[in-house]
Amino acid sequence: MSDVKAVFPRSLVEAAELVRMVGPDPEAVPMMAPKAVQACLYVSGAPCYAANIIKQEMLGLGGDAAVHRGAVNCSADRSDVLIMGSLRQARRLADKLAPQAGYLGGLALRLRVAMGDSGGGHGGALRCRGHSFAIGARTYVMGILNVTGDSFSGDGLLAGSRSLGAADGGLPELTSRVAERMVADGADMIDVGGESSRPGYAPVGGGEELERVAGVIRRLSGELGVPISVDTAKPCVAEGSLKAGASMVNYVGGSGSLAEVACMAGREGAGLVIMQREAIGSGAGSAMALATALGEGAKAVMGAGMPADGIVLDPGIGFGKTDGESLGALRRLGELKALGFPVLIGTSRKSFIGNALGLPPDDRLEGTAATVACGVAFGADFIRVHDVAPMVRVARMADALVREGG
Repeated sequence: MSDVKAVFPRSLVEAAELVRMVGPDPEAVPMMAPKAVQACLYVSGAPCYAANIIKQEMLGLGGDAAVHRGAVNCSADRSDVLIMGSLRQARRLADKLAPQAGYLGGLALRLRVAMGDSGGGHGGALRCRGHSFAIGARTYVMGILNVTGDSFSGDGLLAGSRSLGAADGGLPELTSRVAERMVADGADMIDVGGESSRPGYAPVGGGEELERVAGVIRRLSGELGVPISVDTAKPCVAEGSLKAGASMVNYVGGSGSLAEVACMAGREGAGLVIMQREAIGSGAGSAMALATALGEGAKAVMGAGMPADGIVLDPGIGFGKTDGESLGALRRLGELKALGFPVLIGTSRKSFIGNALGLPPDDRLEGTAATVACGVAFGADFIRVHDVAPMVRVARMADALVREGG
């Protein structure tokens, strides 16, 4: 009796390996592999005529498309479309639509971006002031350096410089020591923050925040061989940090000043992290809402002069979200990856981990490790962490498991 096994190829590479195991003609492998990888693409707000064309084309290709019940007789103005089939079928749909004028031709390009066929926005690398990160090669680690007195995790260096062991109790020496240790432990970037963003934090004026971080950034950018990022919600701090030598702005402020910060970062050739701070709800719709918000943010900053290959997307896990929303955002990073930009997650020691495990911030190492491992599997390119050495190991092991060639 023949044995039957279920197989679920995650990529074209895996699909090709499975096809080769059967022993067909080698020339048939690249034609067959896309048939084994499933594609599920959600198109929002298509004109009814376009929705009907997409459905008929997919049916003709052996797939299907779900459309609004009012699309057939055009009783609805527009219809969302869920395209369902193999990767090969979805690619053939894009090929059929590409020569069309207007909406359908433009949709073909967006479908190809969503399937990863167009190179996306970053062109394979993130660039920030002379530094370059090959996206997809491995996961990159951003070490957190809090120059604050009220960090939620208790690691703020401002309040405890003497007790933490600086030679003369001075902050500059301590930040150098801590940052050097992070780099030795494998950090690819240091993220310097001068104001806590924890719930109930004490606001700090822009002048004071810049005073805290500018000297640290100036010193570290001259001492370390890795780029320095500034974590801030204030355009004035972003500007001063760039002048001090920061290579990236990890902007956690609102959308109202995002274009201003993008203009600064673009002018300096620095990178820019865009964060989504608002509640997103739960379920499949929440992932699409998150992707829509960050996609619009990416378009806005590019319109303000920010190069596409300097943009990173952050789903804002733990920012303005319930525990369930944070967990859902982590699970659904694939929708963000489809936008064509690298993705950063910051889950380290956060409250949703503490609530799940019933543990305080300084006892959330294992919980953080679980979110980092899953985050890498779900598509994260950068992880922002407090505990660099153990999280570098977690990321490397996760890379070995989930990245092609790992």
